[in-house]
Amino acid sequence: MATAAQRGVIKPGTDENVIKLDFRKVGERKGGGGKAAHVPAGDYLIEVITAKNVPVASGKNKGKRQIAWAFQLKAVSASNDSPQARAGIGDTIYLNTMVEWDNPEKQGWFLRNLIEDMMDATVTGAALDLRLDDKAGKQVGVTLVDGDPYTPAPTAENPDPETRVRSEIKYTFPASRFIPAGGEAPAAAPAAAPAAKAASNGVATAEEAAEAVEEAADEDADIEELPVQSL
Repeated sequence: MATAAQRGVIKPGTDENVIKLDFRKVGERKGGGGKAAHVPAGDYLIEVITAKNVPVASGKNKGKRQIAWAFQLKAVSASNDSPQARAGIGDTIYLNTMVEWDNPEKQGWFLRNLIEDMMDATVTGAALDLRLDDKAGKQVGVTLVDGDPYTPAPTAENPDPETRVRSEIKYTFPASRFIPAGGEAPAAAPAAAPAAKAASNGVATAEEAAEAVEEAADEDADIEELPVQSL
């Protein structure tokens, strides 16, 4: 009998560490470059910890695919240096980016900008295969802002959680344009070695993957099969 781990696949014959992205309908990037606009929370350098292909758990997009990113805050910019900002170094910044868009022009630009700035590659107007299992250690500059207040779900250990505010990524820019406080930006960590394919389907749990099989089975149908570049 098949085990839960064996069932935890999205589609036979595919590699779930590769996300198909189609930026051909995403408009030209606006703006003249330079470092991102400064907002009160400020500019930082962050580094990819993990990037996973997971299903949306709830809401109108439930079952659709997204990339769940976890970044480590590595450095504070010279324009945003303060003891409070430095105290956040080492903390984790989370980001979810949809990979299925009803309106690419309005919904695909943020992920396109993130990839261009992280990989130092132009992907506007391109269709590409984005590998997730080799992104650990990649760095990118970001402008962080305060997100909307939220209250975590109660747990047995914390039945009455307090409302919190989480930093969110508003803009991205290349790490090469990041100006650190007090010296050179830290060197990027070596990229993590790809995990064994049997354990690297990019899904948070085998149970989540099994539940998402039917929704994800046709997720590639809307992307034309053409020669693509790989990042």
